[in-house]
Amino acid sequence: MPYILRSLMTLFLVTHHFCTYSTEPVEGVEWILKSEVVVSENNVRMNDIIELKEGKPIPDFVIHQSPNIGQPIHWHKNKVYELINNIFPGFLHPVGLGSQWIKIRKESRPLESEELLELIDHSISRHLGEINGNLELSLARDWRPVEVPLNSINIEIINPESIQLASFVVVKFHITDQDNKLGPYYVQLRCRCLTEVLMGHEGIQRGSKLTPDLVHWVTQDVLSLRNPLTRDNFDPDDPYQTVRSIRSGSPILLRDVRRQPLILRRDIVTAVLDNGALQISIKALAEEEGYKGDIIRVTNLRSNKEFYARVIRRNVVELAH
Repeated sequence: MPYILRSLMTLFLVTHHFCTYSTEPVEGVEWILKSEVVVSENNVRMNDIIELKEGKPIPDFVIHQSPNIGQPIHWHKNKVYELINNIFPGFLHPVGLGSQWIKIRKESRPLESEELLELIDHSISRHLGEINGNLELSLARDWRPVEVPLNSINIEIINPESIQLASFVVVKFHITDQDNKLGPYYVQLRCRCLTEVLMGHEGIQRGSKLTPDLVHWVTQDVLSLRNPLTRDNFDPDDPYQTVRSIRSGSPILLRDVRRQPLILRRDIVTAVLDNGALQISIKALAEEEGYKGDIIRVTNLRSNKEFYARVIRRNVVELAH
């Protein structure tokens, strides 16, 4: 007798479970379609989009892949019934209640212009390496925010090797995270590279030497200039002479000046050899003119022996090793 009771009880539980999740009920469960849902996973589940009128539990089952970010999908209730009926035939009543349509979108957030600029700046700086100056970027046109994943994202610039810094630059990129790759997108950037450039206190006449009393340093955007004299390419120990007149307040460009030789042919120079422990200097005759850093021929005045030396400052050379 106890065995029969246990068997009947088991049969009752199995039958009750089957009636709850049966794939072939007589009429099907009445259901209500939601109007809009936001999914955070990569799949759309049955319990995301419908509710059962009787409050019965809904099988936790995947019925479709979730939409891409920023590309919601719209389903009519007949489409929903068809999808679910293919998995659980007869589970739902053919006629659904609630909304006629449902909008399903992937959980996301808007990418605002401030974050976009920060990401692009980081990506461009990584590709360009060290820049002589302070790079400032701004959007040349308004950015319409796009939907991106909730987690941290990166900017992947397309063909970064083609980017050349200029006053205006067009950048093509993808927005990526560990699961998504969105785009491509385009933005036009207004660029400024601020660094110190050489400028005259007043107007400088053609043929003048650039002495400290005539010039000073001013911070300017060098992207709008053509090869200005900066601290990176100007050596105060290397004399310059202007080849054209320069107006007051105008940056001095490389084309405005020419270098002057520190040593002229037939000059008497001092040749030095300094290896740390020993320092030797001799008088020599320059056989050719030389600018700073040039290797020139000189002749020892005592031994009349010719050798090569590097020009380091006016009338001083260093023996080439």
